[in-house]
Amino acid sequence: MGYSLLTRIYDRLVESFWGRPRRLVRVFLDEFECSPGVYVVKLPTGYGKTSIVFTHALSVLVGYCSSSTIYVAPLRSLVDDVYDRWTSIASKILGEEVVGEVSGVQHMGVAGSIYLNKPVVYTTMDTFLLHLFKLPPPELRHYARAVASQQLYRGHYEVSRGVIANSTVIFDEPHLTIHSTAMLKALLSAIRFLAYIKSIVVVMTATLPRKLEELIISSIKGYVDARNVRKYSYGEGGFIDQEFEEKQASKIIETKLQLDKRMSSKDIVEASSSYNRVLVVVNKRSRLVELYSNVKRILDARGLSDRLFLLHGFMLERERARIAREVRSRSREGKPFILLTTQVIEAGFDLSSDILLTEIAPAPSIVQRVGRVARWNEKYGEVVIYGVGDPQPYTQGDISLAEKLLKEHNGCVLWRMPRVGRGMAGNGKCLGYVDFVEKATIVRDGGILSDVYNIADYILKPTSTSTILYKILSGDILREKPLLIPLYVEGRLGDGGIPVDLDTLNVLMNKDMIRGYIVDDKVVLEKEKLMELKRKINIRKPVETWALLEVLGVKGLVIDSKTYEELAYGK
Repeated sequence: MGYSLLTRIYDRLVESFWGRPRRLVRVFLDEFECSPGVYVVKLPTGYGKTSIVFTHALSVLVGYCSSSTIYVAPLRSLVDDVYDRWTSIASKILGEEVVGEVSGVQHMGVAGSIYLNKPVVYTTMDTFLLHLFKLPPPELRHYARAVASQQLYRGHYEVSRGVIANSTVIFDEPHLTIHSTAMLKALLSAIRFLAYIKSIVVVMTATLPRKLEELIISSIKGYVDARNVRKYSYGEGGFIDQEFEEKQASKIIETKLQLDKRMSSKDIVEASSSYNRVLVVVNKRSRLVELYSNVKRILDARGLSDRLFLLHGFMLERERARIAREVRSRSREGKPFILLTTQVIEAGFDLSSDILLTEIAPAPSIVQRVGRVARWNEKYGEVVIYGVGDPQPYTQGDISLAEKLLKEHNGCVLWRMPRVGRGMAGNGKCLGYVDFVEKATIVRDGGILSDVYNIADYILKPTSTSTILYKILSGDILREKPLLIPLYVEGRLGDGGIPVDLDTLNVLMNKDMIRGYIVDDKVVLEKEKLMELKRKINIRKPVETWALLEVLGVKGLVIDSKTYEELAYGK
């Protein structure tokens, strides 16, 4: 084992904050050459791969490896969680004031580094890709005016793209993109472009299906030789941690299948009677809010509602952050909690529960959810998997395949072991989590690479910004339902916004839930002006609608507190 600067920084972090080093993290850091290329890191949930991000970030601050570290994740909740953990650690080393100067979180809800030009940046996939696609969010109004007047606007996108070119870009949990063809195309196009400009790219997750790994390698064809893609995949080529395996093998995570039944509020309350730390994951927000409302009514009658928490994407920024901090704190201290949440919990959210109640979901999602059970030093955990009536936001094929495999193996998945070793778990009756992911994951890649190559070419051409913009706003790349405008709550503007797409906006308008809008940081509540704005919005023309809102300077729409409580909490 060598002792690179990265390894030395990691060892000091471990000594100060984490207690014991992870052997394979040290192997990667010691062999990581900071040379242009693509590095794929596949490590089990709970193994501590996020420490790679923090280690690299600190190395940047002493002038090593790259000019900056850019951490990119698909979910705002994951970005916020990792940034909170970074500031907690870095402030003890550098001081809070310095941390704020050298690092920032950047996405639609927070502007901590608007051109990604701080040495350490944590950002969402959407925001990062907009910068890479020559559409930096701070300049979108200028692009909109150019679209409206049919003129060309090139902007200052090379500021952030110059930063990206000199950075190490770390993509965390990219498996979350496989359920969206638009996002998958955007991700692969970005990796191809980064390979072309000779950037350093790290792709890391616990659940990267081999098919997606092959797509990544194919996407950089001609720029990086496939043989030179550095892969650190747990369980392959001797890349194992015997101590970790022995510790995980000593854990008992019991899995119960209730696939013919839908989860009920009674199930949740009963679980909280037997376990202190209860995690509940539901696929759709509407169903989640319904369950939360029913559970709260029961716990209110028992005087126990103070342990109940709700977390999902349709919540105000500050409120979501507060709840996340409180639940993580309770988890560390062993205090009781019942957290009802959607898939925002799946990746990187550092908490440990005693029991998980979850709806059936695609295999990678289930593995990630189970990664929040007995995550630390606990010896026992329980997982209960329920059926669903509606597969949304996933496809029936993804759900059915995971359900079929779980039934075939009677729920026996070794959630912490990538594959079943010789003599383990009853002669092949069980599956390792990697085998489960590989056998039950659909990657819809038909014809996708030709689109990826074309999009990557658009990124290179200085005059193709409008083409990319139309592709984004039409749902061809990035999101099938493009995020259009943030939603704010009257009287709580400082708590941040909630990004909404055109479909959601249409529903809110049809139900007369919109109270007003924000222009130049002023709230406009006049009914006549609001009606005039509504008449101009046409959801069948997303590009024109987006351009109109930007040209008018509409920074967000406003709902009242009662509407928010109804939508977010079911009150």
